[in-house]
Amino acid sequence: MSTFHHAGINKVIIENGVKVYKYHFCHCGCKERILWNERHSWAGISQYKSGHRARLNKGKNHNQYGIKQSEEWIENRVKQLRGENNCYFGKHPKSEFKCGEDHILYGKDPWNKGIPQSEEAKKNHSIIMQGNTSALGHVVSKKTKRRLSKVSKQLWKDEEFRNKTTIAIKENISSGEDHPRWNGGYDAYMRRRRGLGYVPLNEWFEGCDGHHIDKEHVIYIPHELHKSISHSQDNKESMKKINDAAFAFYTIQFVEEYFPEDLK
Repeated sequence: MSTFHHAGINKVIIENGVKVYKYHFCHCGCKERILWNERHSWAGISQYKSGHRARLNKGKNHNQYGIKQSEEWIENRVKQLRGENNCYFGKHPKSEFKCGEDHILYGKDPWNKGIPQSEEAKKNHSIIMQGNTSALGHVVSKKTKRRLSKVSKQLWKDEEFRNKTTIAIKENISSGEDHPRWNGGYDAYMRRRRGLGYVPLNEWFEGCDGHHIDKEHVIYIPHELHKSISHSQDNKESMKKINDAAFAFYTIQFVEEYFPEDLK
């Protein structure tokens, strides 16, 4: 067993060839150490080893252990959950759910507003948060800091960028198209990542998706049409199907705009 990195309560060691936490043990009672995982740096250290949480609800630990229901009880229970007796019969859960101003709790104060935490609750929360480093944020390496500093200095040499940034700071613009570092957003990022261009053949309209008929050209088509045919740039057969549908929509749109008399 040899010491690895980290210090204090989050010390990591090598045990049987794998990284484990020296002071964090599984809460199921197996007395085994928690395996180190990179996600623990932002999600917190797990309380259980993989698959061990279910042990608490098995055998004698299960709240229904030793209770045997009668056949009559089972039959009545099945009847309650079938057909019109089910509370969800004829309903779609998603359509019934309301959010925003339509939600039943909208505008109401939470039940615990203004109620201070008890000392016991604070102590329990402190124990739970031990070893959780997510609140400390992401630690940037010195190499990354030097690279970001170099890029930032290069940007600030541009007078136009300095002026736009000054205006953005004064008007409290932290994101969006008005920000001086706006580069097209997530869609543009994904296009650059896949090596795709963006030359639209028709105008954007509400409820549309930009479909790439090739690596460069785009046709705006309805979102429902775009999602109705599963396709990929690497699959020629699927691209032919979606492209046929896109060109058919584009043709109808073109005729309606420039030759409406032909449709009469």
